[in-house]
Amino acid sequence: MTVASFVAENAFNIIADKVRLVGTVRTFKEDVQDFIAAEIEKIVAGICMAANCSYEYEYFRGYPAVIPHNEETKHVIESAKMVDEVTAIEEIEPEMGGEDFAYYLQKVKGTFFFTGALADGVEIIYPHHHPKFDFDEKAMLIAAKTLGTAAITYQKKNANTAKVNG
Repeated sequence: MTVASFVAENAFNIIADKVRLVGTVRTFKEDVQDFIAAEIEKIVAGICMAANCSYEYEYFRGYPAVIPHNEETKHVIESAKMVDEVTAIEEIEPEMGGEDFAYYLQKVKGTFFFTGALADGVEIIYPHHHPKFDFDEKAMLIAAKTLGTAAITYQKKNANTAKVNG
């Protein structure tokens, strides 16, 4: 949980009569998110009761966790090994980023991967969405080649399992 914005606008020498807190909650499990959402409201209600004030609480659910499927992840890893330009493959621990691709993975088996794209000569690495973020565009071609290889090898692997009625 992160409180990312705390706004209490007023003159510097007057205690504000209204405050707005905005933040994010990211979890890997929906039941954990349900629990946290309920606990936040309990805490806010308790503080407001103790301070004799009122509150409005709105909880907006953002993107769900990206949960890749094991078999599809292994397939992409094996496909990436066939792409000459891929210089390293690393399985990483789950991350708390928000990503709309999570909705696809809830409906269809698949996986998600990051493409290393550090540009030559970069001394300071800025994160995504930063105005000075820079990357090597060649990484997009390598990612496309990896996806293409995964698609072709998947089709070849599963061609014999297709049935045609007729």
